[in-house]
Amino acid sequence: MKKFVGVFLQFFYLGLNRIWHSWNLYFVHPKTYPKTKIVSIGNLTVGGTGKTPIVESLLQFFQGQEKKTAVLTRGYGRKTKKRMRLDLKTKDQPWFNFGDEPVWLHQKHPQSVIFIGPDRRHFLNQEQENFDVFLLDDGFQQRKIKKNLDLLVVDSTQALSSFQLLPLGRLREPLAELKRADALLLNKVNLDPSLAKKWKEKLETHFSKPIFLFAYQPKCLENSEGQTIPFSALQKEPFLAVCGLGNPKQFQTTLTSLHLHPQDFRVFPDHHFYSPKEVKSFHAFPGFKITTEKDFVRLAPFLFFPNLWLKLVMEVVWDENFSPFLLEKLGWKKSESFKKN
Repeated sequence: MKKFVGVFLQFFYLGLNRIWHSWNLYFVHPKTYPKTKIVSIGNLTVGGTGKTPIVESLLQFFQGQEKKTAVLTRGYGRKTKKRMRLDLKTKDQPWFNFGDEPVWLHQKHPQSVIFIGPDRRHFLNQEQENFDVFLLDDGFQQRKIKKNLDLLVVDSTQALSSFQLLPLGRLREPLAELKRADALLLNKVNLDPSLAKKWKEKLETHFSKPIFLFAYQPKCLENSEGQTIPFSALQKEPFLAVCGLGNPKQFQTTLTSLHLHPQDFRVFPDHHFYSPKEVKSFHAFPGFKITTEKDFVRLAPFLFFPNLWLKLVMEVVWDENFSPFLLEKLGWKKSESFKKN
């Protein structure tokens, strides 16, 4: 009975989806912004795919190419719906005015400008002459903006069976809509190479354009003062792990791969607002606490002993063929000054 209800809801969702696509096809006319370039980074599924770290790597890349770059994002998990600009002048405001992901991006790139709000077109109308390129975060379903490049991120660590339409799977849209993308970024391929290979084979049956393989790997442990701590220092130490992510299993798997085994592992929803009571229970743990970079943004105001808190710093490693593809599609030549880490 449960399966029957699921299939019925899936067909109902498909019907609504078709109506939405028809509306966009016949009645929505995307606005063109000729004075700048727009690169969309989105996904076809619900839940975390590692999209924001890819946005960060693109921000680093374009800044290395000496392109003035801004990020357009909704700012999930913040407490206000107001349009916000995050830059050097506004960075000291509370994180919840902007959202944890925009604040993390700005901490990594202090000279960057990040525009936050549900209507990204407003910022484009006002600012297109001031930037060479805009990174449109979670932009695949944004049909009112004409994009120069539409990139779709796929999480290769998810079960293949999850690639079916809601509610039985994680797909927001039917597989046929993959064709709207200019390229697929198959992410986290290093975490389960055999599963990643199966994902690539599956995607190739539905998608004839380029598929690039991206790795997502741990770089270091870092405290609040920016000091790095070797992974080996905690391999025999008891510690508490805390995360509020769309895919908490990945955090746990990464710790295990580093031979880091927490004495206690506490999981919260994505963009979770930690309460004083929860933070007090974390501080009751006598040893180190390890969390993610995004969680560190939300926890930082409560950390009475910040050096006992460590964030796991991750890095995205691009497919070697991706940057030439990117620059060719945007009509730019690669700057000799850029050296990729």
